[in-house]
Amino acid sequence: LQVAEHDGDHANRPLVAKTDGKTSAELRLDAALLQAAHQDPAAPEALQSFLRDFPQNPRVSDARVALAELAFHDAPPKIEQARKYLDGITNPTPAAAERRDYLMIWLEDAAAANDQQVIDLSKKYIRRYANSKSIEDVRMKLAEVYYRRQDFPNAQTEFELLADQNPNAPWAEKALYFAAESAMGGMGSNSI
Repeated sequence: LQVAEHDGDHANRPLVAKTDGKTSAELRLDAALLQAAHQDPAAPEALQSFLRDFPQNPRVSDARVALAELAFHDAPPKIEQARKYLDGITNPTPAAAERRDYLMIWLEDAAAANDQQVIDLSKKYIRRYANSKSIEDVRMKLAEVYYRRQDFPNAQTEFELLADQNPNAPWAEKALYFAAESAMGGMGSNSI
């Protein structure tokens, strides 16, 4: 916010805050994102309003990802609507690109149509966002899909990496358990 300049007596005149178009857009988006984070039913309309009023804003991608997340977490999930929001993203901010790529993994998994697509998206995410706070969730999803496909060597590798990289995490013991299960699943009946 920029403070308006005053001439004359400052004691008797209040300071007036002025906003330019960019600041107004940023404030509206931040408010709408906060509503979305709190599952406020007004959030979708606030995000849509931002998209209508500021279609050229550089953070349009953030609003579209938030709308996609809301659609995905709706009951029942609106997977196709979420995909449409994500498909419309051009020139995403770095944060929106990461959240989009993360959500795509879960959309593909929920569609249960193509495990290979979930694997490919997960591996791409791990390579691209190695320092992300969501990397553990993605690695767990990748391990689960490998396990579900009975690709036990890859499942074992992912579960072990997860446990090795986060030995104090509450799910580390579970990851080690499934790594052992995967190891057993990969053995022939004579080897067990």
